[in-house]
Amino acid sequence: VALARGRDGTPFKIDILAHSMGTRLALRAITEGEPPSVQQMVAAAPDIDPAAFLQLADKALSSGSTRRVQRLTVYTSEHDTALEGSVYQHNGRTRLGQGLPASVSSSVTNADVVNASNMATTSYGHSYFAESATVLADIKAALNGGDTHARAIEWRADKGWTIPCPAGQSCEPSLYERFARWMTNLAF
Repeated sequence: VALARGRDGTPFKIDILAHSMGTRLALRAITEGEPPSVQQMVAAAPDIDPAAFLQLADKALSSGSTRRVQRLTVYTSEHDTALEGSVYQHNGRTRLGQGLPASVSSSVTNADVVNASNMATTSYGHSYFAESATVLADIKAALNGGDTHARAIEWRADKGWTIPCPAGQSCEPSLYERFARWMTNLAF
């Protein structure tokens, strides 16, 4: 309720940036109780079961007077080692932050699920959203209500919305980063 209305009773219009397990908390808070008026929500490396996400997103993004979030952007990476640990803790169930098939992600109304794997080049690959100038610029554009044409993303039939590797840069992990991922994955 504190986020939903100001002292004078008028609804606040807010943006939300959630990371990892915070996505679960944010979506549950948005879909339960009196809804705040959320303009843009960004979920970076979300540690949530994809099926649970789809249910919560459907409720948060539904049309009409019950719509609680105007637009949702989700950043995912196939190289997120922290989410691999979460998969292990959740009995092998994948996490949304590892990505969705393009056919599923394109079916989520009022949402962009963005594959940012090219930007997750550090050994953990879990904080790419804060370490990559390209992802930060795209988050800024998303929060400013930019449509997909004004952002750093492109549609690929095999992966859906993707942040391509910037021209002249290498988006491949270094040998050290590959070794660190390999060692970490052995633990799981």
